[in-house]
Parts: sequence; structure tokens; C-alpha cells
Amino acid sequence: MTENLTWMEKYYKVVHNNFDTEDIFIKASAYHLVSSLLGRFAICPEHPYQSIENMTKPNLMFLLSSPPGAFSRSNIQSCDDVVWQNALKSFYEDTNPMIKGKTDEDETKPFSELEGFEKKSFLRNFTIQEGTCEGIKDHIGPFCEDYPDLKFFDFKGDEFGMTLEMMQQGQYQRGLAGLISKLYDGKSDGQRLSKRKGNRNRYIPPGVYATMLCGMQEPDLYIPVSMVRQGLFRRILVVYTDEKTTYYPLLCNREGIGEELKNLAVEIKDIMIKYNSYREHINCFFSSDLSDTINYSFDKKYRMNNSKGLLTNVTCTIGSILTKLCLLEAIQNPMNVHDEDSPLIRIKQEHYDKAYDFLQDVMKPWDEIYTRIGRKKEMLTDRTDIYARILDIIKENNGIINQAKLLKKLNIPAEQFEVIKLDMKKRGELNYNTIPTKGRPRTDIFIPGK
Repeated sequence: MTENLTWMEKYYKVVHNNFDTEDIFIKASAYHLVSSLLGRFAICPEHPYQSIENMTKPNLMFLLSSPPGAFSRSNIQSCDDVVWQNALKSFYEDTNPMIKGKTDEDETKPFSELEGFEKKSFLRNFTIQEGTCEGIKDHIGPFCEDYPDLKFFDFKGDEFGMTLEMMQQGQYQRGLAGLISKLYDGKSDGQRLSKRKGNRNRYIPPGVYATMLCGMQEPDLYIPVSMVRQGLFRRILVVYTDEKTTYYPLLCNREGIGEELKNLAVEIKDIMIKYNSYREHINCFFSSDLSDTINYSFDKKYRMNNSKGLLTNVTCTIGSILTKLCLLEAIQNPMNVHDEDSPLIRIKQEHYDKAYDFLQDVMKPWDEIYTRIGRKKEMLTDRTDIYARILDIIKENNGIINQAKLLKKLNIPAEQFEVIKLDMKKRGELNYNTIPTKGRPRTDIFIPGK
């Protein structure tokens, strides 16, 4: 019997069966691919954060975050890129846009007539990895002038944390957080420059469609309070995990993984071709019952939250993220489209349920993440304070805690903690067990007798 799987479920199955990337990362990648490749063809007239000229599209930005080494973030980003590159290349081979040469003397050619290296070079225009605020504007602005119908860009990178650090340290990176926010919202951006030396004003037109799948290590190492309050992380979904739950053999037969991913690329490309044939964007609407659920059961709970703290800054507009996830669940299946002359999709309860479950999983660690970001980092130096703090934290966790989590709360070097741990064990104040797992061994710290 053939499984009746959605495109995202097929992608999840292929990656899950070949790599030990955490499930939450695979699902985020699946949403990213649908958002980046199919989302450009859909709009949501009911969405609140939009202007009349620029209807909101379901573009999302994901930042995969975890401790280094054990969570295979690079694997999922590689799988994502294989599908993204192959789908986009096949799409332009079928739609065959005219591509300008690098100089005015070079002739304009259909995409299908370009050499292989020329096709790769053209596709790189849609990827933004690193760059200054001015450099990104210099790239996007002229490209959109040459190709006004191809205003779609994707942020990629394995170490986005380094970009966040540079935003804080160097003057040349200032403004990049605001630019990313504007690209997420599809707003225009301009920069007036002196023309004394022949400089040209920089301008990004409205309606640019930008998505993201980047990676970094723990959020509190890189994300400052100012960026959370400014709004960047109301737009970027931090998908974080620090618990290894899956294991796949290091050495095994992965010979067919490339072909399986390319087959998925062909499948989503065919959907892109179909949506591109419509004369209008696909209008996505929610049923009245579902609108009430989102407005009054989900969104109101977060927007009417008067508590203070960084988490409130992030979650106050989380309802808008949920609506975009619902749209992505719906548009991955072209059978959901009604009336191709005036295409329409009605978001159903099944779409909401899957989007809601994913978002709840993403939000689980946010309280701890944004508490750590907001807390002033003070190294404990007095021995008595450190010992007392360790015991308080263990008691707060019912007498037992994982060593990795304890270290994060303490904010002291691991080498210093090892000395303290042995001393406190000798004094009978704590004990610990090291438990072998399929991945790294886990050490639990506990108070004897608790």
C-alpha cells in the first residue's frame, strides 16, 4: 500500500532515515524549503502585518541552534541545499528566463542555453551568506532592477553567530539587523550617499521575498538583548535543542540519498511550475472557526501578556508565525487549490494542527534561552557563593540535574566545575552518575538522600 505522505513528510522520511539530525531540525528545513520555493506564489490577505501594496507572503527565517559537534546541523543544511539548488535550477530550465551577460557587450541568453558554470553563477545570486549591510544592498538592488520578477533571496550559513557578533562589534555591520527585518517584511530600503565621488544611492524595492536557514551554537553566546528588543528575533525562529535523542550509524550505505533528494527536488519543482502558470498569486484564507481559534485562543494569549522580559518581546507576535506555518502546510499540496483562474486555498484544521505542534516544540526551550540572554553574566568568584549556588540549582530541579544544564546556569568554566564537583563529593554535599548513551555520556548531579 502506497503511503499518502505530504511533500514535507517525504522529505522528513528521507533525511530521518539517513542522518541522526534531530527531528525538530528536519521539520524546520522542510518548512524552509516550502517557504523559499513555493511561498513566493502565495499571499495571505487576512494577515495583519502588511501594506496594501505588498500582501504578506509565507516567508519564514529559521536559525538552527545547538551545542557544537553532536547534532548534525551541517548535514541537514547540506540536504536542504541539494533540494533547493536542484529545484531552482530545474525550474528556471523549464521557465527559461532571459539572462543578461556580465557586461553590456555580452549577449542576453535563455537560461537553458547557459553553460553549466554560468547556471551555477546565476543561481548564486539568490543566496546571501555573509556581507555588510551596504554590500547586500549593492547586490539586491541592481539585481532586482535587472530581474524585477525574480526578487527572491535566501540567507544561508553554518555560523550565523559570527555574523551576529560582527553586527555588534564593527561599525560596518551596523544596520544589518534592521535590513534583515525589512527583507522579512518585504519593505523597501534606501540609503542616501554623497555623489561627490560618483556614488550611487542604494535602494531595495518593496516586495523582495527573503527566507533563511542558518545555523549557530548556543543562542546566549551570540544574541544580545538589543537585537531581541529591536525585533529581529520576532522574525527569526530560533530552533534550539541541547538533548541528543536520535542516533544513526556513522558508517552505513547512504548511496541513494542524493538521488532521493533530487527526486524530491523534481517533485517540488513541478509544483512550482504549476503555481507559476497561474495568472494571480494563490490567495490563502482561514475558515471562520480556525480564525477564531488563532485570534482568541492562541494569539490573544501572547499579545495580551503584560509580563515583562525578553520572552514577551519575542512571543507578542508569534501568532503571525503560526499563520505562515499554516499556509506552508496547505500550499505544499496543489490539490488544495480551488479555481485556477482565481486560485484560492482554504486553510483547514489539519494544517493548523501540524503547524501548531511544530511551533510548540520550537517554543519549549525559549523561556530558558531568553532568560539566559537577559540575565547579566556575572562570574561567581567567591567559593562559598559557588557551592551554595550549585546546591540551590540542584534543589530547584528536585534534587537532580544534568551536568550540562547545571554548567549553563552557573556560567563558570567546565575545568573549574570539575574541581568543585570532586571537592563537594568528598564533603558529602553532592554525588553524580555518568550514564552511557548512544551519543555522548550523560552525567547527572544529585544531592545524596534526595
